[in-house]
Amino acid sequence: MYSFKLEAINDNVVQRYKSEKKTWPDWKEKPPSPWVAKITGISKKYGYEREFMECKKDYSDANRAGSRGVYFYWVLDDGIYEVQELRPRKKPLRYFIETTGRGKTGIETIEESRVKACLLENAILELVCSTQRDKELLGHLTHSLASQCLILAERIQQSCCTL
Repeated sequence: MYSFKLEAINDNVVQRYKSEKKTWPDWKEKPPSPWVAKITGISKKYGYEREFMECKKDYSDANRAGSRGVYFYWVLDDGIYEVQELRPRKKPLRYFIETTGRGKTGIETIEESRVKACLLENAILELVCSTQRDKELLGHLTHSLASQCLILAERIQQSCCTL
């Protein structure tokens, strides 16, 4: 299990929106909020199948208005996640993380190509393996194959860009 936190910048505006049920001129529907979603597969409509994770709010460092210092905390298990992080006076930042157990926090930022390689690896395992033991035995081989495909794709992209 891993702990992950993001600041809920302008949380006071989000709360006001929810209580008044109004739309805001700067946003199509509602003010943005930070979120974390576990990637569970591929979706034709959204790109990825996602399971949005529940969070806990912490107001202990909040300023009086609640516009800064409000934090959302998530408890994550092993997997790959998409994150929406709010930034002051900028559009929200979207990126991917993987819970790896390495480093200080056990969480690493990863490229979208790594997400696709992991989904490919999982799809191959589901097609080929009938038991959990088969999946474990072939998991290392499939991971290596997906990594090699990713390296090859990056080399092809680099060679095309240099022509």
